[in-house]
Amino acid sequence: MNTRALASILLLSLATASSGQEAELDSVKVDLDLPKGRVEVAEIVEGSARSLAALAVIDSRASGAAITIAHPWSGSMSWGTLRRVLAMHGVKAWVIGGTQSPPILQVTKVCDLPASSPRFVPGEARPQPAPQTRIFEIEHGAGSAIYANLRGIRPRHSPKVLYVQGPELIVVTGSADQVHHCAQLVRSLDVSGPRQPLLTFVVGDDAEEIAQALRAALTQERAKRLALDLVFRQGLKTSPAVSAFKGRVYVRGDLHDLALARHLLRVWKPGD
Repeated sequence: MNTRALASILLLSLATASSGQEAELDSVKVDLDLPKGRVEVAEIVEGSARSLAALAVIDSRASGAAITIAHPWSGSMSWGTLRRVLAMHGVKAWVIGGTQSPPILQVTKVCDLPASSPRFVPGEARPQPAPQTRIFEIEHGAGSAIYANLRGIRPRHSPKVLYVQGPELIVVTGSADQVHHCAQLVRSLDVSGPRQPLLTFVVGDDAEEIAQALRAALTQERAKRLALDLVFRQGLKTSPAVSAFKGRVYVRGDLHDLALARHLLRVWKPGD
């Protein structure tokens, strides 16, 4: 066997061992205590390495890297999920030296990710704010449905959304506005009782004003129905939820709420 063939076999065996060890480590739980604000990547990785009984090697490109946490969170997630969260911020982590003990986690900064797509405007260029990450714990067991809704209604140039099955976590990374909007949607969708449908209406620049008017109208109508006990008889005790983001209005409620919202929007925006 020639030297080149032997080297190829050796590299393949090392890669296979490394990938197998990486897959094994991906399922290991890592305890996290993330405060609000800027958190150094090195701090996160070094803490994770202790849980993994691994050696962390952070190169110079990642040594000063940090992620911004929009809301404090404490809990545990798998190392594989944490790697995907770091990747949302342009940080890559992987296992090298698969035959070595302890395993080695190599961490590097791949790129700086903008919070949103760049816009070309006259005058001086303004730096884009760093993306933020927020972790949501889904309380009522509908994580996959909420994730599907977030994926379906996100506007163009939208945040990154990750769903973690089992612990029922949803991780959102994007601009402060995007993360805040997703928080509103998660709050309105993560409710006990029957799942209520969610509709999206594209209304334009006055979305915020329309959302406020819709919220008031639907709440008033719901109060009338509560007085007649119709909603309670149907088992729907939650209030309709209305929010706005980037020219869109989102309405969650029962069929009566959605029908009324459609009617009012046809009256208020007849040309749309």
